[in-house]
Amino acid sequence: MSAALAARKLVEAFGSSEAMLAQLAPDVVWTLHFGTRAPGGSHTGLAAVRTLMQQVFGPVYRPETVRVSVHDAFGEGDRGVVRLQMQATTSWGAPYVNEYAVFVRTSPVGIVEVNEYVDGAKITQQLSPPTQERR
Repeated sequence: MSAALAARKLVEAFGSSEAMLAQLAPDVVWTLHFGTRAPGGSHTGLAAVRTLMQQVFGPVYRPETVRVSVHDAFGEGDRGVVRLQMQATTSWGAPYVNEYAVFVRTSPVGIVEVNEYVDGAKITQQLSPPTQERR
């Protein structure tokens, strides 16, 4: 499978942790470029990436509402990149829409490196749960 197709399949699985994990190598390093607050930073190995997904899909987004629109997918050799828009409903019922770029490096055993870039200002704006007073 080409690296561009591997990257595309990975982002199209957003919302399904098991489908995403199935595409990753055991020693994968997933770096979420989202500033310094959690869950940003590097997550090494399948267990760490599973924990990352558990922090996102469920507590933040309703997994069944995640929709991905791929704008571009490119690759060369073992490197692939996808530019996409993700839409979802937050766990508290608000809409979420943001643009992402996901870079991957592949190997014969799966994706070994993921660099995920997202607009952090949009995340902060859209993913602030309502306070009790605003509900």
